[in-house]
Amino acid sequence: MGGFEDFGDAIGDEVELLFNAAHDRIWLPFERRVGEYLGIPNGDTEPDPLHWSASESVLMRLFDGYMEIEDSVNCLRNVAVYMRRFPYARAGVDKAAYLQYHVENYLGEVYILQQRVDAYLTVVSRTYRSDASASKIAQAAKAARSQFRSALGKPLSTRGAHVHRRRYTDSDLEQLGSLRLLAGVSHPMKREYEKAYREVRARKREWISSTNQMVEALLDQAFAVLLPLVFDEARRLRQPGAA
Repeated sequence: MGGFEDFGDAIGDEVELLFNAAHDRIWLPFERRVGEYLGIPNGDTEPDPLHWSASESVLMRLFDGYMEIEDSVNCLRNVAVYMRRFPYARAGVDKAAYLQYHVENYLGEVYILQQRVDAYLTVVSRTYRSDASASKIAQAAKAARSQFRSALGKPLSTRGAHVHRRRYTDSDLEQLGSLRLLAGVSHPMKREYEKAYREVRARKREWISSTNQMVEALLDQAFAVLLPLVFDEARRLRQPGAA
């Protein structure tokens, strides 16, 4: 289990404790509104609106940000799965266009992940800016930002270039596009097109797999450093300023 998952388990346990302790305050208003939607009467008293305490707000802010990063990680993993097969031949979708779509989508998801990590590090730093561990957290956040930007510099710059000017392409995709056009007018070229497609797809999948491994290693490293700064030895969330 890596540092990112360890951090997620710790913060997930805190949220579970909160929801169990504040069941009536959190769940009863939710259950009432579901009942109203389904037309089930649930008494005449309107539930009080949900308000988080200061400590609960810290927890939920950190939890929500973590879940956004986890969502981005899952999106990156999913692209690798989508590229394993091509299920839309009967729908008239060209397989080269399908491959290019997922490469572009992957670059976009890498950018979203980097932005979410950067935002989360800012939230953690600001949350604990008056804490005794403020300098250590700030240093950890700065180091993590630098590592992410350095490691993801190429895919991020590639994404930034193509999204503002034209669709993303590279030598592999350009060659595949040319073969696709030739295959449409020359039957012998269809075999070359199929061969090239399999080769390009294999290279793109390998690139995505290696990039995902790098991203997850960076996340593990960053959150392994944050874990003992944000949680105590019993893996309970430290409130800012707590001893």
